[in-house]
Amino acid sequence: MNLKEKIFSALVFSISVFFLLFLFNQLGINLPVRLENLITQKNELFTVSGEGKVVAIPDLAYVSLGIEKQGVTVIQVQQAVNDVNNRLVEKLRSLGIKKEDIQTENYQILPQYDWSSGRQKITGYQALTTLKVKVYPLEKVNQVIDEATSSGVNQIYGVIFDIKDKEKYLAEARKKAADEAKKKAIQAAKITGFRLGKIVNYTEEIPTDEIYPRYLGMGSTEKIEQKTEVQPGSQEIKVRVNLSYQIE
Repeated sequence: MNLKEKIFSALVFSISVFFLLFLFNQLGINLPVRLENLITQKNELFTVSGEGKVVAIPDLAYVSLGIEKQGVTVIQVQQAVNDVNNRLVEKLRSLGIKKEDIQTENYQILPQYDWSSGRQKITGYQALTTLKVKVYPLEKVNQVIDEATSSGVNQIYGVIFDIKDKEKYLAEARKKAADEAKKKAIQAAKITGFRLGKIVNYTEEIPTDEIYPRYLGMGSTEKIEQKTEVQPGSQEIKVRVNLSYQIE
């Protein structure tokens, strides 16, 4: 076959293919073409997780204190509660506790009833106030509790320890979690033979484990002879990270 015949045959073949494609399109016939063999799928994702942990020592505390008084009249119980409250605030300020770190969370005056005669009769009143004190630095927490009880506070609900610069520890835990997730992704890609693309999604979870307060005493107006000894221990800060990669 000479060159002219080859050119003619190729031209006929091209026209025939074009005509068949045109005919299939007009008749609504779909050709069985496997598109996944022709283009790379970019919507497949590989997600991997990592966890970072950092141990931190608490450096501040929140102490919940209560003052409860009973009396015959409203004015009497109000005055009794106010007297203790004023002494407490004065002593806390002398320890270096800032005014804005002493917060009243609850204040109630409730009537006391007697039903023995079959009728409702008010026999007196009960006043209750609750204060939340932020203690920083933490070394003052024992002094705060001792001064509170010596001032007439008769309800100590508990102590909750916290960390002032928690974001610094969260950032450190977050980096550890992300590094662990990336390491897992690289290892998985090597084992299975696929290639990692760019990271297209990032999520994280910070577990909020409940910290229960340590109860130091309830309802006692007796003078405490022993000095308070509260141990803060340590806290574990965790961050879980999920990274989603494109598969190339």
